[in-house]
Amino acid sequence: MRDIERYYCEHIVLGLPKAPARFFLKLFLEQGIRATVYAEHIHPSLRLFGVARFCKIFPQSDGAILDVLYRHVIAARPKRTTLLYAVAYEGFINRNRDELEKRLIIRGLEE
Repeated sequence: MRDIERYYCEHIVLGLPKAPARFFLKLFLEQGIRATVYAEHIHPSLRLFGVARFCKIFPQSDGAILDVLYRHVIAARPKRTTLLYAVAYEGFINRNRDELEKRLIIRGLEE
């Protein structure tokens, strides 16, 4: 199952969970997936683990975040893409749920 997840699934994380190092290590060890994380603030020590790819975003508007997410989905086209979001982005998800569900599977982070 782990090989199937690695080759056919893509995970995008919007925001950071409460214990990010533990969360990304668990995701990597259990499913073999290096998630791509989009967040406003990324602690430099998180990059040292190598269990996720980190990209800093500057959310000026919903359109800017949607554009980043859509570009990621297009780049990972044959894979099923899941969006995991932190509590801080719950408002963004609720406002844009109809558009996001056309391209992504949406789940909240279990914190």
